[in-house]
Amino acid sequence: MRFADELVDPGRLTPSKAKRAPTKREIDMAGRLVGSLHADFHADAFDDDYRDRVHELIAAKARGETPDVKPEQSPGKQADLAAALEASLPGAGADGALAGTGSLSFGLVNVPVALVSGVRDLKLHFHELHEKDGARIAVQRWCPRHRAEVPIEEVAHSYETDDGETVVVSDLELDAVAPQRTRTIEIEQFVDIADVDPVLFDHPYFLIPVGDDDGTLRAYALLTEVMARSDRAPLGRFVMRAKEYLVIVRAQDDVMSLTTMRFGDEIRNADGIDTASGKASQPKSRELEAATAVIQELTADWEPERFKDRYRQRL
Repeated sequence: MRFADELVDPGRLTPSKAKRAPTKREIDMAGRLVGSLHADFHADAFDDDYRDRVHELIAAKARGETPDVKPEQSPGKQADLAAALEASLPGAGADGALAGTGSLSFGLVNVPVALVSGVRDLKLHFHELHEKDGARIAVQRWCPRHRAEVPIEEVAHSYETDDGETVVVSDLELDAVAPQRTRTIEIEQFVDIADVDPVLFDHPYFLIPVGDDDGTLRAYALLTEVMARSDRAPLGRFVMRAKEYLVIVRAQDDVMSLTTMRFGDEIRNADGIDTASGKASQPKSRELEAATAVIQELTADWEPERFKDRYRQRL
């Protein structure tokens, strides 16, 4: 868990109010659209397509095949959600700073949004020094065979297969199978929030509407209200750092939060873990009652502000 002082207060990000609130008819129509996109959540139904393509590339090269790769045209400098998330990672900017813009696609509705990191980096970052003279330590890419520093353009990547074979993969080959960046989070389906195991959650962000256009503010307010009323959350995808992320968007007060998620196959299965569940390990009724009494004695209201990072304070 994160400590309370590491979280950005969504109250500071409350968006401007639309001049005209969404009508009952609009809310009902949006609710029907949410219902049409609703599906049971199954974590194993979502795959990391980029990881799969990289595995296919490595397997092809291990078989001696030469992939047909062509360099793609650079998209140029543009603010997209991938760059926005990258810029808003911990330590990448001011507390609650605007990181970039994109859009959230909901049916035929496109909501321009700005992305803000939901957490602050409060860790103390130390530099490594040479103790004798206080000089900062430099890290070099070093080739022990040629006993020389290697420029970044000459650095390749290798992967060791299960049978011990080393497969060399170039940046060009990785770029050819990388997913394309997108400025849009496409909502694929709505799921019941209670069905999503929190173990899948990764990094939190906030989505706030861009500009003062009344249509944008009303669309944002409409989607936020429908999510809050239905206890359902949209799932979508986007790409960051050559990795495709599954994301969930939720309503938090009057602000949308976006959380990147892990894919189902990244979570370890507990089936193979010894939990002492054998018949001989079953607690007796008296032991259960005693343990329940202890839990009740220690039960208290959840107040996250009570818990401090004592190690950080000592530093």
